[in-house]
Amino acid sequence: LCLSSGKFEIELERLINRKGLNINGTCCNGPDRFFTCVQSCKTFIRFCLRNQNPNLDNINRPLTFNNDECTYSFDETPILGGNNIDFTRLPYRVNLIVLPFKFSWMGDFVLQVDIFNDKTYDGQPHLGSARELIMSTTIRSVIYPNSSWHHSQTIDSSLTSHEFSFRYRVSCSTNFYGSQCSRFCSPLSSHSRCDPHTGDIICQQGWTGMDCNKAICRQDCQHGHCLNQPGQCLCHHGWTGSHCETPIKPL
Repeated sequence: LCLSSGKFEIELERLINRKGLNINGTCCNGPDRFFTCVQSCKTFIRFCLRNQNPNLDNINRPLTFNNDECTYSFDETPILGGNNIDFTRLPYRVNLIVLPFKFSWMGDFVLQVDIFNDKTYDGQPHLGSARELIMSTTIRSVIYPNSSWHHSQTIDSSLTSHEFSFRYRVSCSTNFYGSQCSRFCSPLSSHSRCDPHTGDIICQQGWTGMDCNKAICRQDCQHGHCLNQPGQCLCHHGWTGSHCETPIKPL
């Protein structure tokens, strides 16, 4: 039984690596010619989502994390392009990264994004494959499930002149609600829905009951019922009138 379920979504926007350099200021692939890199980088991106941990936030630690340190989730893309990439022009949803989680979302997080140049030369990057870092950016923040996006832009004004932008948000999985994505709600009938904030069952207008299957009769219906048609007033035996307010006199 899954008690909580949600996803951390990242929508890539743009990467600008004007000179085709890695983080050390050298060409990604091959030598430079007349101060220009001959070949483009083979760019892919790794995402590491974790909790805020002082032991991992040490500024003297290595720039890249291993998967065990990504306590919430992690993912790695295939090669997405060369030096300059407009991710919004890639095929549908290629620029959308989804990091799922199966725990109560607490709000605080650290997202580390490492942009690499692939050095395998014989296919796509894979776990532990040869790579070199182009740039890295880290976000430490507190957010809760919401349809709104948060924007991030990193500009490296050093020799490498890298720019990278994306946006991110947290959302709950289907049938999960609340600030921690821990409220499960599944409508029990066609006359009910889930409150998008609390996950409580809400009956549609004209319906009531635990399963929202009981129709609400017309307010002034005195001695009648309405079966499955809200607002009606069908008289019980022995009563008549528009409001079932008049007893039927015996013959």
